[in-house]
Amino acid sequence: MLLFDPRFGLFVTGPLLMLGLLAPLARRRSTFQPATRELTALLLFPALVLLFFSSLSYTQLQYIHGIRYVVPAIPFLLVATLVVLLALPRWLSLSLGILSLALGWGLAMGRLEEQHRSILVGLKSVYLGGLRLPALTTLGRMSAQYAPELGGTISPLPAFLLAGAFLWLVWRVEWPSRRLGDDPPPNRA
Repeated sequence: MLLFDPRFGLFVTGPLLMLGLLAPLARRRSTFQPATRELTALLLFPALVLLFFSSLSYTQLQYIHGIRYVVPAIPFLLVATLVVLLALPRWLSLSLGILSLALGWGLAMGRLEEQHRSILVGLKSVYLGGLRLPALTTLGRMSAQYAPELGGTISPLPAFLLAGAFLWLVWRVEWPSRRLGDDPPPNRA
């Protein structure tokens, strides 16, 4: 249930983490080669976390928050996954990363709407229903009481444009700066 439940399973929400299980096989071909003891610890800790929380009935009682039980295992599986990704050809690693990013974006943006159903339903609503942000979705739902003129939907496009303009300014505009230890320019008052 913690690994493959369609509502919150670890390998359903992060299928790229399954590659971490192949780390012992890919270790010799990878540019990052952890020692055998380190790799054993990287894989043993998630196994013990999953074993412990699988023996509790909290996940069945509170299925809405099921992923929170396996969150401590994610960093360990991620390092093991990186071992495998570094052993794969670059084009394949990049393709898997882009697919993982698209899945993560869809889960983050659609999880609020389809919380009690399958994750795939939330992905479908995001990628076929258009751009959305969870905070704006919540505000849109509250708008019937406070701002009925919004009509229940708020477009995230202005927020995306504003964020894009900010990022463009950060990377493209030359900001005056001074290095640590430089004297400030004289005050000409």
